[in-house]
Amino acid sequence: MAKLLRKRVAIVRSRPSGLAAADQLNRLGHSITTLERAVRIDGLMMYGVPNMKTDKIDVVQRWVDLMEKEGVKFVVNANVGNDPVFALDCLREDHEAIVLVVGTTKPRDFPVLGRDLSGVHFAIEFLHANTKSLLDSYLQDEKYMSAKGKKVVVISRGVTGTDCIGTSFRHGCSSIVNLELLPQPLNTRAPGNPWPQV
Repeated sequence: MAKLLRKRVAIVRSRPSGLAAADQLNRLGHSITTLERAVRIDGLMMYGVPNMKTDKIDVVQRWVDLMEKEGVKFVVNANVGNDPVFALDCLREDHEAIVLVVGTTKPRDFPVLGRDLSGVHFAIEFLHANTKSLLDSYLQDEKYMSAKGKKVVVISRGVTGTDCIGTSFRHGCSSIVNLELLPQPLNTRAPGNPWPQV
């Protein structure tokens, strides 16, 4: 079997799939630099997913620390494409390959009466502010959106919607109404949906 040549690979964004790619390519002997625009590696996982679902220090940060010890280089505050230091042309000059880990942090908006009122927030904005404040200062910086004592309405029954519901309950909201555009879900799990799959 031919020996692989060591390639310099840039991985843009450190979502779970970006970290998995970095880990696998590093194990194959390539030189990996992972670029993250947030101030912590795996920005969306760190800030967008509440701590009640995934421990950020014992799980996510531990994984990042292990990868760093194995030789993966991590760069935070690297806004690829917007910051001239991290322009794609510069990355192409310094690397033989670039892995673009796609995803979106742009919420889907829809025009409803009252959308522009105070206290109406996108889910990712709400979750990000709360988790970042929790990780940075254990909420002491007061840079989070508190649902304490408030009547909360969550539009969405999906994973992100339930994250907002769980976070609001933990804040001590007075009530929650969950609105969904889709039909009522089944009362039991469908045979073809064994989630969570292990």
